[in-house]
Amino acid sequence: MAVGVAQPHANPCDPGTVIDARLGACMVTVNKAFPDLDTTGSSCTFTMMAPKINAYTGLRFTPTTTAYSPPMHALQYLASNATVRDTPTGRGLFANAVASVGEAILELDGEILSTPSVYSVQVGEQEHLHPHRDALANDDTERSRWRFLNHSCDPNCWMDGRTLRARRAIAAGEQLTFDYNCTEWSMDVPFDCACGACNGLQVRGYAHLDAEARTRRDAHAAPHLRARAMHGHA
Repeated sequence: MAVGVAQPHANPCDPGTVIDARLGACMVTVNKAFPDLDTTGSSCTFTMMAPKINAYTGLRFTPTTTAYSPPMHALQYLASNATVRDTPTGRGLFANAVASVGEAILELDGEILSTPSVYSVQVGEQEHLHPHRDALANDDTERSRWRFLNHSCDPNCWMDGRTLRARRAIAAGEQLTFDYNCTEWSMDVPFDCACGACNGLQVRGYAHLDAEARTRRDAHAAPHLRARAMHGHA
């Protein structure tokens, strides 16, 4: 493969497999959020790019642009957990049933890109999960519904990789929130917080937190954030 030349591949995986964007290889899907969910019929597309060296681990990896689409029955399963509803400030995602501490609520689907946007969630050093483009274009609230998750400085959920988990017990009908500072290194679009749990602090990302604020988030801050901070990228 020529260095710097992207090589596109369409649906290279058999049903039940998915591309791991960090390794650039097909891997059998291990659905840690819903281990009993049948993923037959899943599809993925990816673009494999020139190999790189991870600055923090020293390991060689091949980045990819990845899009993962669960089959329809998987979407229906995910839809049973949360619903998009109107809020005083726009829209949010609300629990359809009670959830216990640590329980998986949603698994995030979408496209991995190297740059962030107002809707993306950072899932790796240079990996940002974006909603499916057609879902955005068509205002589809069934696919990539995680984009309606709002921020809170005292959230009821946290991101475990691409899985949304309950940080505490959640009641049916309660709005689902997570702390954007626990996934984003530096927000593409910072904003003033209105969650009510703080004094209207500006949400800018983990890079802009002081040591005390980072310590408070140690339990749920994404590994890629803690690794980056540890290597002096404060």
